[in-house]
Amino acid sequence: MQSQKEGLVDQGNFEGGLKATSANPNAFSGGSMNGETTTKNVQDAMGHAQSAIGNAKDALGSGVQAANTEIEVLKDQIAKLAQTVSQLVQSQASTAKDQVMSAVGTASESISHSASAAQGTLTFVEADVEARIKRNPWAALAIAARLGLRIAKALS
Repeated sequence: MQSQKEGLVDQGNFEGGLKATSANPNAFSGGSMNGETTTKNVQDAMGHAQSAIGNAKDALGSGVQAANTEIEVLKDQIAKLAQTVSQLVQSQASTAKDQVMSAVGTASESISHSASAAQGTLTFVEADVEARIKRNPWAALAIAARLGLRIAKALS
């Protein structure tokens, strides 16, 4: 036995809840159950749904706040890491600079010692050649003439 009005529930088929009408399965109609209207039940359900939505919003807000806190902590950690890396690079650069300066100083000292030793040897050779020339001036003159001829021949 179906009601003439669309959207109403046949009281014979009503089993304590809302039922869709056969004409529109997505539409629910009122009806009565022991003197209590289904409108009150729908309002109660809507109140519970709104409460659940409010609770979901609160939970989402808490989650967003927790995520923002975590992001801030990560930002701080990244900033500290960047500062540590910067200090490490500066320290390594300073150490490398010190090592280069030490190597340059060592090389400079080595060159200075070598130049001093070479100058001492050259002074010794110069004194020896001068002494030989004084002892035997004609031999020195002959050697000088011979060297002059060879250089002239090589240049021509």
